[in-house]
Amino acid sequence: MRPGEILVPKGLIGNAKPPAPGCMSTNHCAEESVEAVFKALAEAVPQSVNAGFSRRLSYAITGNDPRTGRQFIWHFFLARGGGGAAFGYDGWSNVGEVNVAGGIRSPSIEVTEERFPFFIRRHELRPNSGGSGTWRGGLGGICDLVYEGDGPAYLNTAGDGIVVPPFGLLQGEAGLPHDYRIITNGSEIILGSKETEVLVNVGDHIYCLSSGGGGYGNPAERTKEAEDWDRRNGYVF
Repeated sequence: MRPGEILVPKGLIGNAKPPAPGCMSTNHCAEESVEAVFKALAEAVPQSVNAGFSRRLSYAITGNDPRTGRQFIWHFFLARGGGGAAFGYDGWSNVGEVNVAGGIRSPSIEVTEERFPFFIRRHELRPNSGGSGTWRGGLGGICDLVYEGDGPAYLNTAGDGIVVPPFGLLQGEAGLPHDYRIITNGSEIILGSKETEVLVNVGDHIYCLSSGGGGYGNPAERTKEAEDWDRRNGYVF
């Protein structure tokens, strides 16, 4: 392997002029850059690249903890998205973005509930979220978190990938996109990927579904053994 050189003119998002912001440059911009390289190399060396990975899925919430009487701030690192499939391999499930440690960084459910006023009802893989292909994209995750604080909390979302899903390669299909929502009094409020000061009341569910990775190759060429394994383990239904 050897490094390549990418020339980015001054003033573009990948080479911004100070003090212009880079929009979370190590996440969103870096993911765009990696994907552009994958797509370009797929034309020349298709067996050496991956399909699209999940984008960043994150929110932060602040409120008061009735057990301590203190304000808290908590950042969501659970239920990471799926990785893109590659030639010969299904994508990794719950691995997160292509340029970070992803699911490796996910905190303990028990420690989270011990330290913050939350009850996590579900934290599991998201069936059918990986893109179909000869090799399937990795699965995203589901997190259903109930806020049990003292009075209302406020939530900011900070992510990408709600509108544009992780891409498939060589006839592989895209994974499902992210889905953020708050369930309050039986109603669902669908959130965008970059919202601020979203009100969260005691007992509300913060419901996040992360995207699956893109598939690789023609889905019709997936082996029966792989399809049976997916159904038997609940990855698809």
